[in-house]
Amino acid sequence: MTQPSENRPTYPPNGPPPGGPQGLPSAQPSSPFPAEPPPAPKRRRWIPRLMVLLFFAALTAPCIAALVPREIALWHLIAAQEDRAAGRKDQAYDRLQDAIRWSPKNAGMLRQRAVWRLEDGQQEAALTDVNLAADAAPDDVEVLELRAQILQHLDRHAEAIQDWKTLDRLSQTHGTPTRAQALNGLAYARAVGKLDLDDALKNVSMALELAPQNPAILDTRGYLLHLQGEHEKALPDLDAAVPGMEDQLTQIKNRPEELQRSILSADIDESGINSPEQGVAVVRYHRALVLKALGREKDAQVDLDRARQLIGREPDEKLF
Repeated sequence: MTQPSENRPTYPPNGPPPGGPQGLPSAQPSSPFPAEPPPAPKRRRWIPRLMVLLFFAALTAPCIAALVPREIALWHLIAAQEDRAAGRKDQAYDRLQDAIRWSPKNAGMLRQRAVWRLEDGQQEAALTDVNLAADAAPDDVEVLELRAQILQHLDRHAEAIQDWKTLDRLSQTHGTPTRAQALNGLAYARAVGKLDLDDALKNVSMALELAPQNPAILDTRGYLLHLQGEHEKALPDLDAAVPGMEDQLTQIKNRPEELQRSILSADIDESGINSPEQGVAVVRYHRALVLKALGREKDAQVDLDRARQLIGREPDEKLF
């Protein structure tokens, strides 16, 4: 065994004591507490929030993409209606074109332009617009009613009757229009076209069973009886229809202006072609025809004067 040198320190069996290699205290004495672990990197809390926002954005983006153009189109439509009401027709058409550009398949926008074109005597252009509206919304009641009206102005009465047959079917399957409205509309389309008058009388009789005192339906039956030469039978219906329509006009006129607009047009303004004044003028004109056929010229003239006052022109067969 080798003997240790006199100058070499001896160590316990477990190794050198704490401190330096020579058994001296180290420069940094050890702490009586355990050392703290290094801080963990901060969690990026904004990342989960961003993911949630992106998720909801993905869900709502299609809705926003659909709603925003529609709202912009509606804004242009309202501006166009204001221009039209103020007599700025060219500007109104330009504004409406902007509305259609933003919502090209919106049946309501196309229907509004068709209404204005019909009012302005542009029947063919009106028919083009309403056909586009019908392509976008085949079962839209207002579109079909308007197309039937335009077709009547173009003397295409058989086609107008077909649209009213569709409306009659919709009244049975969808409940809109009502059965009385659909039957009366079909009867009146046949009366205006002077087609299928016996079937028209059956239609209007059914309508009156559902709405016995309706002045518009009474007008239809009176006009049909007149067309069939039954003037004496026609007169009582028209005598009841005239004051009924006049009362409706008075009631509308006595309502606040804002309510009148909502009743007459909703979003689409059809007051230029389907005003309550025109409704009264129609029944007055029909009664004048009956009174003339009965030889009561002076009484007939009273009705004609009233109709002229309401619509601003001479009433004729184009007054539906």
